[in-house]
Amino acid sequence: MTTRPNQGGLGLAQVPVADDVDTAQVGLGRWLTLTELAARTDRRLEGVRSWAKRGARAGRLRTRKSNRGEVQVWATAEVLAELEPDEASADQVAGLGQAEEVAELRQALTEAAIRAARAEGELTAEQRRNAELVATLTATIEHERAEKARLAAELAEARRPWLARVLEGLRRRG
Repeated sequence: MTTRPNQGGLGLAQVPVADDVDTAQVGLGRWLTLTELAARTDRRLEGVRSWAKRGARAGRLRTRKSNRGEVQVWATAEVLAELEPDEASADQVAGLGQAEEVAELRQALTEAAIRAARAEGELTAEQRRNAELVATLTATIEHERAEKARLAAELAEARRPWLARVLEGLRRRG
């Protein structure tokens, strides 16, 4: 058996060519388009196309292009079994999906914890600044109250008649 470059459009795999070997030795199968494979296996066309590219690249699949320009895969029982969703692989895929989801959730949780820690630090700093501001404002208010009381006393003294002030001054002396 010799190999020649794949004429099937994917251009990635070597297609074995039978030299005096009939099809029965190669394996019972038939050429199916990617659309037919997707319909038979209930998979999306994009997924089957990706699977075919990977298989052709790895040398597991024989591919070619039809006269219509469609990519075809030599579909044997093994190839179809590989595409059929079995419960074990479905569980593995679900497990992989869950593992990816758990990893994403862990990443999101870590980011949220970091944001919460930053927010807590900012809150503490803001509370400290507010406490200092409250202390400063309280001291200022007390000073202004004392100043108001002093000014009120001076104003009351200034409003008294001058004679009353002179008489009070004489009483204090004597």
